[in-house]
Amino acid sequence: MKNRDRIMSVITVVLIVAQLLLVLLSWIIAAALPSAPIRSLLNDGGVRHMFYSFTDSLMSPVVIWILLYSMVYGIWRGSRLSSLDVSNLTFRKRLAMRTIIFETVIYIAIMLIFTVIPHAILLSVTGSLITLDFFNGLIPNIALFLAIIFITYGSITRNFSSVSSVLHSISDGISSSSFIWTPYILFMLFMHSVIYVFF
Repeated sequence: MKNRDRIMSVITVVLIVAQLLLVLLSWIIAAALPSAPIRSLLNDGGVRHMFYSFTDSLMSPVVIWILLYSMVYGIWRGSRLSSLDVSNLTFRKRLAMRTIIFETVIYIAIMLIFTVIPHAILLSVTGSLITLDFFNGLIPNIALFLAIIFITYGSITRNFSSVSSVLHSISDGISSSSFIWTPYILFMLFMHSVIYVFF
């Protein structure tokens, strides 16, 4: 935990320094070489860019993916599936494992029907499956499937005793990803500033 915090602190400081250097260098180069294809972040256009594009800079599917999988991580921990000992399975654990295996088979069958058969629903108009839209939909779809099987296991084994216990595990999962958000925000702002300055 301490090593992770130290690494995240270093990354945060590096990104802040990089952003400040980019602002300063873009201003110096744009002032010294007006014909250079570089835009300053300190002129009126650069200030407007930083002010108006803050939200757009952070809008990305990655935000949703991090949020979803941190929730799934919390459910997985709350279900205690990670501590499963296959050599010592109680009746409830055996039942839970059989149920999630059944759910997995059903999920795979549905995905095959939606993607493999001719004229499948998720195929593009050209009949192709490898598209950006498909992967953008597949990533949260897998997260939902994992959440369902973890909740199933936790419910059958009584590690989840109520809806509130599931919600509590989701909150714990979101809390566990809190160390990611500050570096992520700083990184996205830096990358959008680089794009503005040089492209």
